[in-house]
Amino acid sequence: MSNRVTVGFVLREQFSTTENAIETLLRRTKESFDLVIVDSGSPPEVRDYLEAFAQEHQATLLRTEGFLTPNQSRNLVLRHATTPYVCFVDNDVRVAENWLGPLVDRAEREDAWVVAPLYCEHEPEATKIHMFGGDVIIAQDHHGKLDYHEQHDLAHEPIDGQKGLSAKQTKLVEFHTVLVRKNIFETIGPLDEQLYSNCEHADLCLQVTQAGGTIWLEPQSVITYIPPRSLTASDRRYFHLRWSQRWSEQTGQRMAEKYGISRNASGIRWIAKWSGNHRRYSMPRLQRLKRALPVKLGKRFEKLLIAPIENQWNRWTHRKVKPNLPAIVQKRCFKQRHGTALENIKAARALPADVHWNSNSIGEQNQVPPPSPQTNLQLYQLLSDKGFGENDVDRIRAAYGITIESFSDSFRADQRHFTSHLIGTAGALAKWNQPIELIGAGLLHSIYLFGHFRDGEKGTTPRRRKWLNGVVGQDIETIVYRYSNANWSDKDFQACVDKSAADRQIRELIILKLADFYDELDSGGAMCTPNKKLPFGILQSIDSEIRFIDGVKRVLNREIADHFSFFLNQLQESREGSIHTTERTKFYRIDANCHTLRRGMIPRGIARLSRNISKLQKRAA
Repeated sequence: MSNRVTVGFVLREQFSTTENAIETLLRRTKESFDLVIVDSGSPPEVRDYLEAFAQEHQATLLRTEGFLTPNQSRNLVLRHATTPYVCFVDNDVRVAENWLGPLVDRAEREDAWVVAPLYCEHEPEATKIHMFGGDVIIAQDHHGKLDYHEQHDLAHEPIDGQKGLSAKQTKLVEFHTVLVRKNIFETIGPLDEQLYSNCEHADLCLQVTQAGGTIWLEPQSVITYIPPRSLTASDRRYFHLRWSQRWSEQTGQRMAEKYGISRNASGIRWIAKWSGNHRRYSMPRLQRLKRALPVKLGKRFEKLLIAPIENQWNRWTHRKVKPNLPAIVQKRCFKQRHGTALENIKAARALPADVHWNSNSIGEQNQVPPPSPQTNLQLYQLLSDKGFGENDVDRIRAAYGITIESFSDSFRADQRHFTSHLIGTAGALAKWNQPIELIGAGLLHSIYLFGHFRDGEKGTTPRRRKWLNGVVGQDIETIVYRYSNANWSDKDFQACVDKSAADRQIRELIILKLADFYDELDSGGAMCTPNKKLPFGILQSIDSEIRFIDGVKRVLNREIADHFSFFLNQLQESREGSIHTTERTKFYRIDANCHTLRRGMIPRGIARLSRNISKLQKRAA
């Protein structure tokens, strides 16, 4: 019998609680469940522990090298969950005995969309209530503007005085531990990944209520949230980012935009204020000083002196951190797979023989499409082998010089350098015996769309066109210009193919787009980006793939159509069983530095001074 619940174990604000929390979860849960663990950039000791734990207990482990926001992690869990219910559990929570069954029973009994336990806080476990429901209120303030407010019931009350708690409906729960029906996200959409630091719980509750769903509390299920008392160096890096001023301010702006709230509303300002107060728990000396002072004096000391300085320091140190950058996800699935075998899936979607590889050629080494060049030297050699003259190669060298200037900091969604994709596109056109102006356009086809000109302009401006025309020639620039203004998402591929027979310009653009897609298939990039929408309706239906292969055969030839068919079969196989994927869907840029070892301005100066002193000492010796 298949499990009904997937438990998603995600990072909240610190790494060091992971082992205790997940061991407690496993030990105190009697029901059978699927386990998906999201390891969001944890330090080596936690990473190794989670991999060993997942292998031992047949869990699915999703590893990213960079930090994720909690909602990014939870959405990863949703994408890999196959059960009717998903229960999110933070990595700083200790569940009590018999915690999961009552949540599921309450959801079944009340047809609830969301069910939450009794939240407790601090050690010893289950002695002090963190919250038991509440309300999230968006209403007009005394100025007539919308404001945002949260109300937490029984917050910080001792549990001994609340023995008579019973199940009830509520308007607000938190993400420490919460059970949700997986199918509700078909109605409300995925969790909002633009809420970086807090308010994720309030947003979910508002979305569920607006969609007509119900939220219930089940006091027979108890969990305890363990706030941080001390932080390791690894903990501190993520803790300061998770509750950073920039993330909190952007979260407030997102809530204001989403629900029509004034950005200056007190509830929106409270978001960043709460994050700052919580973040300063990581300053043990400040906390000791506050305890040594009278209560009111300690609070004023923090508010008037420490908080403004710490807020500005945190804002400056996290000024370049992009919270919405998706990360590479390494999937390790240790549980036994069930369902249709991959061979049966492949057989079920096999294309008709007239647009597919013939049976005698499948598996023969000489039928595998030859790889496209991925470096400039390989491209120059291919052009020479194809009989292009020195003048033609010089034009491609000039185009390549532009690409390395414009895309030096750019990468594809699969983490491949953007110039490799541009060379691969040009190489595919060269393999297909296309004219030199089209090959040059292939090397520059994204220059107007994504090139880093650093001129303050955008797109195909006259100034940019004049410059590119003078470097590579009008014939190449004109094709690049037309490609940049083509709207492929709104055009049917077959209709474009029909027009291409009578219009050479349309045919050139189709071939250029096919070369762009061919390199994505040939390089394996499409296999690593399952969330990226593919052109021409690929993988959406068999009919669209049949029309696509037929169109390639008409525009180019049967051999190239067979190559595309070969790659599409590989693509389908990889998406059924890939263990290395990325959540990215678009290209991105990175700064030329290692964020892991990055130092502040003063430590960098000290390091340079120390290095120079060492040099002088060596010379003196």
